Amino acid sequence: MLIPTEWTLPNCSYYSCRPKLLIIRYSYSIVLTNITITNSPLWTVTVVESDNVLFNNVTIIGDRRWPNNDGIDLINSRNIIIRNSNISTGNDCIAIISHDSSSMYNITVENMDLESTSAAIKVSSFEANSTGDMYNMIFRNIRIANTNRGLCLAPRWGSGRISNLLFEQMYIETRFFGLDWWGSAEPIYVTGLSMSADRQWTGILNNVTFRNIIAKGEQGIIVRGNTSILQNIHFENISLVINRWSNVTEHPLHDYRPSQEPQMSWAEVDGIFALDINEFYLQNINIEFNQPKQYYYGQCLNLNNITQMVKVNVQC
Repeated sequence: MLIPTEWTLPNCSYYSCRPKLLIIRYSYSIVLTNITITNSPLWTVTVVESDNVLFNNVTIIGDRRWPNNDGIDLINSRNIIIRNSNISTGNDCIAIISHDSSSMYNITVENMDLESTSAAIKVSSFEANSTGDMYNMIFRNIRIANTNRGLCLAPRWGSGRISNLLFEQMYIETRFFGLDWWGSAEPIYVTGLSMSADRQWTGILNNVTFRNIIAKGEQGIIVRGNTSILQNIHFENISLVINRWSNVTEHPLHDYRPSQEPQMSWAEVDGIFALDINEFYLQNINIEFNQPKQYYYGQCLNLNNITQMVKVNVQC
């Protein structure tokens, strides 16, 4: 598909020539089922301040070359079910975002096939007045393939609490798409960082569990806090294989965009890189670096400044 010239005119201010396709706003008891949506120029389906919304058997296909054509964006909404659906987009397949003081809770995503040049699933806080809590979310029975970043928890601005998240029964396959895209082939990426000196995230990310996951990627798992608090993070029954198969010239690195930290920094590819976490649990973890060994392969576990660390049956 050719990109329409109207989407890229120089006189377009901030996506003014790229409309969002479907917006559900201030609504209750909405059902979207048995529909296919293709080639949205910007966010495909946006759900804002709504309650009790069901997506069932929905197919969303976007141009994989085109940024910001998210599949489903949930903004300060609650009691949402997304199931039995397929999403392939250039940007995030499913993004769950806090923009104000309203809480987001009771979100279930299950039985999905996802592919993205960005993140398959993202949970984020992204505005100064993002003070509402985000909690009670379940993601299960999900296949993620041909994707730049698999599971992404990345609050950057605001002060709400993100808690009680469960990710289970997943197959994740990631590859590096290059530096133009946020992400560096991480199957699982958890970072609580501030966007800039005047855009701070001061919330808490806690009680997050990843379990029964098979992952193959060109990067390892990254979990990083900062002045914010990351606590009670669990990895259980994880199989991770690190291998190189993309033809991108650069190799995967640490990509924290957007962040006041160095946006991107060269780093070895570790099985699990973790920094500044309170209560970190690893149980039944198997990590394998495939041959031939790449010059940038690092450690099986690269763990720093961890308070209350528990490791049970970790093999590499």
